[in-house]
Order: sequence, then C-alpha cells, then structure tokens
Amino acid sequence: MGKWFVILALLLVPGWCLPGLVVAQPLPGTDPMAAFHQRILAHVSSGNYRAALSVSDSTLMRAETPLNYYYQGWVNELMEAPQKAEWAYSKSIRIDTAYMEGYLALVRLYIGQNKLEKAILLCDKMLWMDQQHKQALLERSRIFALVHDYFEAIDDATLAIEVDSLYADAYYLRGLYHLESFLPEQAHDDLDKVISLAPDFLDAYLLRAETFFMLGRMDSALVDARTVMERGAAFPAKDYPRRSQELLLRFYRESKPPVITLISPDVREAQLHLPAYVSEIVLSGFAADESPIESLTVNGASVKWEEVDGGCRFEARLRITNTTRVEIMATDIYQNASQLAFDISMETMIVPERLP
Repeated sequence: MGKWFVILALLLVPGWCLPGLVVAQPLPGTDPMAAFHQRILAHVSSGNYRAALSVSDSTLMRAETPLNYYYQGWVNELMEAPQKAEWAYSKSIRIDTAYMEGYLALVRLYIGQNKLEKAILLCDKMLWMDQQHKQALLERSRIFALVHDYFEAIDDATLAIEVDSLYADAYYLRGLYHLESFLPEQAHDDLDKVISLAPDFLDAYLLRAETFFMLGRMDSALVDARTVMERGAAFPAKDYPRRSQELLLRFYRESKPPVITLISPDVREAQLHLPAYVSEIVLSGFAADESPIESLTVNGASVKWEEVDGGCRFEARLRITNTTRVEIMATDIYQNASQLAFDISMETMIVPERLP
C-alpha cells in the first residue's frame, strides 16, 4: 500500500496532525488562568491566531506555568511557527519534568518535522517515567510505522491496548499496521473493535473497506464505503464524500464493455462503399460506457475524444489508400474493450474507351 497511505492514515487519527493543520486542542484548566485559556480557545475557533497569541503572552506575564507555555506552543504551531512552538513546549517540561502533555506536544511536533530520532527519545523518556502511558506507547508506534517497522509498531499498539482495552485509536492504528503487514484478518478484527467502541469513527469504516477488499469480500467493502459517503457530509473538513467515492471507484469493477456507435459515414452490414476517387474519410461516433474511457483507437492509432454524459464522442480522419478494413477499438478504465469493424469496397473506375 505504500508509505503515502500510512502517512495519510496517521494524519486522519483524531488529535494528531502536522503543523499548519488542526492540532490537538488543549483543555482549559481549573486554575485562575482558566478565563484566559477560554479566550485563547475562542480566538483560535474564530481563526484569529494573533489575538490568541496576544492573550497567551498575557498569561505568561502573570504566571509562567507549564499549561501557559503549552498554550503558547499550541498557538505558535497553529501559526506555522514550529521553532517558537518547540521553544514553548520545551519550556513547559523544563518547569515541570513530569508534564506529559508537553512531552506529547513535542513528540507530535517532531514527527511532523520528520525529526523521528528526537521524537522516539522523548517517547522513551515518558515511558521510563510511566511504563503504562498509553499515549506515549501509541506515539512511539506511529514512529515505528513511519520507518516501516510494523512488528515494533504492532507491539507498541498492543501494549497501549493492554493498558486501556477501550482505546479506539490504538485498535485503529494496529488495524492499519496489520493491513500494511498483509494480515487482513487481524486488521478486520481490530477495525470491528474500533467501530463497536466508536460508531462515528468514519476513518475506521474506510480502512475496514480496504480490509474487506483485500479479503475479497466486495459486498462488505462497498457497504462500508457507501456508509462513509452517506454519513460523511456532516464532517466537511474530512472530505469523506470524495474519499469514499475514490474507494468505490477502486472497488467497483464494472465488467460491461463500451458500446461503439458510428454516426458517420453510413456503414451498412459491415460494408462501406465508396467512389474510387475518395482517398480520405472522416469517422465520427460515440462510445457509451458506465465507466470512463481510457483509450480509443482506429486501426491501432490513438484518436482524440470528448467526454460526455454516458461515454465519449470521437472524430478521426483516415486515409484509405491501400486500406480495405477499418477497426475502431474502445477500452475503459477496467480494461473492458469492444471493437467495431467494417470493410471498405471501392467502386471500380470505368475509363471510357478512346474513339478511333
């Protein structure tokens, strides 16, 4: 399936995104700074990051706490200022070396910058402090997956599940790793669990559709893809309708060949009768198909066509010198092909006899 698919699937897990996308939103604390934190969240929600940063600066003037620095890093990350975000997150864990949210924020930031060695060192440090920190285990599993070490990735996801048997994200990622390891049955079991825990986790339906496809269960794959298409409109940021439509296009192997209709010239009973002086003809017609046409040829040479509802319209010029047969071939994206052929018969030119 390839690294691109792994990265895409990792990006779709809630709470983990590259800088510039929607990052994990911190929760306001119950300390006296909570009102300021609520103002930061309100400004971020409206897209006014500069105002959010200004409020964050005010909180740090009042108290240099780990949470205040966390907010500062988060807003800078949203503003695509990764160096400032790194500084703020690092400051939060220097103030409190056990502040796990600061470590997690740095790990995710480093993963987004492809600084995987730094990210895994932080995960190891978190797990040294707390061997059962499920988020640290899951973040480390993502790092292993990005370098295609799926054995270690599966192992860490499994450890996270042992810590929390209701951890839907861990089942989802383990399902992804099983699928990447060509273990579709194990992937199916994991994704079934995700959907039972979180029925609205539509990314799990998409991944389970891939799993059904690999298992040859096309009916089930189509059901999952259509479920996402029907329910995905409620989450416009995720672009579910387009993604599910792409899956349907891959899964639905339409088997009907194109139907070629020749509009001009007028061919009857697979024969075209032409006067002897004609040296070129113009072919025009229509190739009807449920699926897009991939290629259209006349006597082996490609011709241009225009996509229209239900197929494509084509036109081609053909020199008929020494040509006694015309073959038009249309092939759709599923390699279903059809051919329309006819013979050309030229009228014999009668040369009048010279008078003596």
